[in-house]
Amino acid sequence: MRRAGLMSITSYETNLSDWFGSRLGQYVYDSEKRIIDSMIADVFGYNAVQIGLPELDYLSTSRVSNKFVLSSTDRGSLKALPELVPIRSSSVDLIVMPHAIENSQSPHDLVREAERVLLPGGVIIFSGFNPHSMW
Repeated sequence: MRRAGLMSITSYETNLSDWFGSRLGQYVYDSEKRIIDSMIADVFGYNAVQIGLPELDYLSTSRVSNKFVLSSTDRGSLKALPELVPIRSSSVDLIVMPHAIENSQSPHDLVREAERVLLPGGVIIFSGFNPHSMW
């Protein structure tokens, strides 16, 4: 359900992608990327999915064979709503969700879908801004 006064998710994601192109945004991306790279260094498997921010490659250092970017825009390799992932259950080894929860109209459904497609023993990584901080 969409709340009045909030911008659309696609618009928010586009604005956030534009911000990541700024000097401060690039610094934040580089910092996040370094942390995520260290977290996924030892993750092996067949399928990895990045949900959101298709302009930024959070999976570039992943050793997982098949890498996909799911986005509600045309820029991802898979276009779909993140809350309705068109991926078979228990088929993904790694999910990286950069700022996906804060972009979601239904964060609970988003996390539920990520859990559904993740293999037992798979890895899921969330990143985002604290809504109660100055960020």
